[in-house]
Parts: sequence; C-alpha cells; structure tokens
Amino acid sequence: MIANTYKYKDYNFVIVVDGDTLVELYVSDTCDYPLGSNKTIEIVKKWLDEYFNGNNPKLDTIKMELKGTPFQKKVCSYLLEIPYGTSVSYSDIAKKFNERMSSQAIGQAVGRNPICILVPCHRVLGKHNLGGYGFGIELKKELLRIEHLL
Repeated sequence: MIANTYKYKDYNFVIVVDGDTLVELYVSDTCDYPLGSNKTIEIVKKWLDEYFNGNNPKLDTIKMELKGTPFQKKVCSYLLEIPYGTSVSYSDIAKKFNERMSSQAIGQAVGRNPICILVPCHRVLGKHNLGGYGFGIELKKELLRIEHLL
C-alpha cells in the first residue's frame, strides 16, 4: 500500500491505495503509509479537485474497496446511493434496513466509513441537527455547503 496527500483549505487528506484500489481517504496531519503516487492516486486527486470546485464528479473511474464488517459495508454501499446535493437521516437509513434497527447503530457504521467524501457519509444528518462527523463538524458543514445543503 502507498499513500499520498491532498490539501484543501486547512484540511490534509490522506489517500491510501492498494495497487489500483482506493482503500482509505481520511483527514490527518500524519500518514502511516509509505508515500508514493500512481494512477489511482492521481485520479482521486482530480476527483477531489472537481468536487471542491463545486462539481459533481462521477465515481466510475475509481475502484474502491469498502472495509469493515458486513453490516458496515452494507451501510457504506447504501451511502454511495445518496445523490449529490441530497441528504438522508440516520433514522431513514435504519428504517430502510430494518424497522427495529437503531439510528445509533447506523451512526456507528457511518462513522467507520474508511473513504470519506467519495463514500458520502457527510450526507447523513440527524433528524434535528447535523449529526456528527469523524473529521469535525466544520468539515461536514463545508462539504454540505459545497453541495448546497447548508
């Protein structure tokens, strides 16, 4: 695995790939992987450029591997279906999966999303508030502003 970084405003994103597959995208000032670059990293950087410029780039050129438990993978797969510029609530997702499932269970799975922004966990909101975001509420607000949701 190799990694590279991408800077947007005060945020340092770490892009981690395994061969031609994106496996992680997260915010951090440090990187625990060897630095390098390849075609996939460059494609992800271009995607991020487009996204942060207010466009709705397509994901069809980026191969991703969703890691986690089967439930976490199921939730992350659902997140990929949330259209750009729209949001859903944690409880909406819980109802879709199982009438008895808690919003908290969904929130925990969403919070373990290994590929931020591309797997749009920021589009999941609380019923009466923005909900949480593992990389800080200010970044979540910024992402929602980019998509005209705030």
